[in-house]
Amino acid sequence: MTSGVQIPVLPHATKEELVENGLATELFPAVRQQSFFFPFISFPFRPGHNPSKQEYLGRWASGLQMIGRKSLLIVISKAISALLGFIGLYLITRNFPESAYGQIAYTMSLVALFASFADLGFATAYIKRINEGKDPSDCLSSYLVVKLLLLAVMVGAIFISFWSWTSLMGRPLNDTDVELIALFTLYFVLYNIATVATATFDANLKTAKTQISLIAEMLVRVPLIFFFAIPAGNVYALAWTYVIGGLAVALVSIFLLSRERLRLKRPTLIRSMAVFAMPLAVAVVLGTIIGNIDKVSLGFFWNSSEVANYAAGQSIVNMLYVFGAALSTLLFPTFSRLYENGEKRSMQEIVRRGERYLSYIITPIVCVFLVFPMLIATVLLSEKYSGAAGVMQVLSLNVIILALGGIYITEIVAMNRAKELVWISAVQLALLLCFLVIFVPTSFFQVPMLELRAVGTALAVLLATLIVVVIYRIMIWRMIGLGYNHAMSFHLIGALLSIGTLLAIEMVYQPTRWYDIILTWMASAGVFYLSLYVMRELKDKDIRYFLEVLNPVEMVKYLRMEFGRKP
Repeated sequence: MTSGVQIPVLPHATKEELVENGLATELFPAVRQQSFFFPFISFPFRPGHNPSKQEYLGRWASGLQMIGRKSLLIVISKAISALLGFIGLYLITRNFPESAYGQIAYTMSLVALFASFADLGFATAYIKRINEGKDPSDCLSSYLVVKLLLLAVMVGAIFISFWSWTSLMGRPLNDTDVELIALFTLYFVLYNIATVATATFDANLKTAKTQISLIAEMLVRVPLIFFFAIPAGNVYALAWTYVIGGLAVALVSIFLLSRERLRLKRPTLIRSMAVFAMPLAVAVVLGTIIGNIDKVSLGFFWNSSEVANYAAGQSIVNMLYVFGAALSTLLFPTFSRLYENGEKRSMQEIVRRGERYLSYIITPIVCVFLVFPMLIATVLLSEKYSGAAGVMQVLSLNVIILALGGIYITEIVAMNRAKELVWISAVQLALLLCFLVIFVPTSFFQVPMLELRAVGTALAVLLATLIVVVIYRIMIWRMIGLGYNHAMSFHLIGALLSIGTLLAIEMVYQPTRWYDIILTWMASAGVFYLSLYVMRELKDKDIRYFLEVLNPVEMVKYLRMEFGRKP
């Protein structure tokens, strides 16, 4: 995929005309460099053809819609996975004791602490090198060799660590055992094999293939929970459903990769990838610890039942993160190419749009979580998981912060500033550990603490994330000169109006049914969007853009194109 196609200068496509058509000129300073570049897909004109203003604007509008369509595809596929995951969670919470789900969540997080050894930043380096125009077959061969070596390191680290803990130090394994650890080690091995394929798809922006691979896990795991784990009635059968789901991801992704017309050859880019990945390695390890130390600490200070409440609430809230994850997945190749072309103004505009569009989608849902957490916990989980309500309330705020942080991190890495992530990740881990010690246990070295248990864990995660994302945003300001996005002030006003509306509803009506969640979301969204429209933050061109993105006919055409068929 090329970074651009040379065409004649179009002096007649002025900034005012672009703005009038809802197309930000800042996204396209490459016009001044006599190149037609679009950050997700190139639209070549015929050689020697001098495109008209209408053709130029039409191509650019189509490109913007393609961004949204790829993002929408990721959101839809992740939403399907989340829905299937919710069905699995629903079955588990109603057919297994809290301790069983707590054991699964605790063991998975414990083993996941070592999963970073299977990546160490090489997946990002692999995507980076492909988007720099390196030979795709050489990139794949180099990455495959590195991945197999790193998997061996991961398995060895897990074995040595737990053997040392139990045999050399004589310490017990609380709320887990060797068999569960071995099963989840196998799960992470299979999942990491699949990342060789999914990273290839992501690098080439073949969104559909990545998402089909990932959906395979839940399509296999959920039926197994119903037909195998529930009748067996034990935690080991439940763990096997994860392993077989991981095997499904590996098989589907490898099959799709085999159709990519890539061939294995002598790897020559291992050193090149290592140079890029080296600064990322520490940040990846720290990031993995940050993502899992919350459940590990909660299990260490308390028990598997507390972990179950926290993990269940976190699983529900994480369904909202699909929007931020979708955008971040697509933005890394985009930012990489823009940075290589010196397009700082383009990067500024993409960040602004990313902030606004994520808020459009996530904020109304978060408002419902803030006002009606008990409704969501009891309806989507069960009465015995009422302790997850406070967790969801706190972590719903964390979703917005994480989604925005994903955009900032993606840009920082794409601008070859990955070294900055190391010290920031270290700061985040230090903050998280401090907050966990303050909020979670009864005491620490005989010093009384706040004893907030699962909710305290959520608060620790929220505060640590907030501080670090502010640091990321300051870095973006210093790197590309992008200051505060004043549009977000209007979003805050809209969110407060939505929360006020929901509180008013609660005073006259007590929602208890599943459809009440939908009705309260509709009320929240209606007030939020109406207020933004009145304040002229939500414009007609934004509405037209989302309608085009949601066009099912165009989505089918895109899917046919990606899988090599004529639209």
